[in-house]
Amino acid sequence: MTLPLLFIKTSKGLQEVETRNFNLSADLRFILILIDGKRTSPQLIKQFIKVGSVETLLETLWNQGFIEAQTSVSGLPPAAESITIPPSSSTGLPAIKASLDTLIRQHFGLMAGPLTNKLAKCDTLEELYEYVAYCQNLIQESFNIKKAIAFAESVKTLLP
Repeated sequence: MTLPLLFIKTSKGLQEVETRNFNLSADLRFILILIDGKRTSPQLIKQFIKVGSVETLLETLWNQGFIEAQTSVSGLPPAAESITIPPSSSTGLPAIKASLDTLIRQHFGLMAGPLTNKLAKCDTLEELYEYVAYCQNLIQESFNIKKAIAFAESVKTLLP
């Protein structure tokens, strides 16, 4: 499972922090308290590896509705922000997909094959935006934030 780049607490998460109504384990509660919309998932995983499998803890909190993906990445350079999804449209979709295919091949090199296959299955702009966010997270996890920002900058010129 690929985790979103940033999380924020849901109302359920905020309620747990304030009241302890959901009786989370100490490890889950610790990670929940650290969710602030500024620390990225990779940062949390790296910084608190001694707590245990932080990735599993984040997945548990996410699956149980205590946290959600943040749509605006405050604290990171503007290029790393999530892309806002416009109204549904299929105008120019093949051209956009062709340009994204080229861009993905440039950023991922030999690893691009499976990614471009998944791109080919995107049928709407909404799916393309979700796919682009997935690729950006993958770039950041596999390489670094600078490459993820460069990818986001390139994509912004392609998507309406």
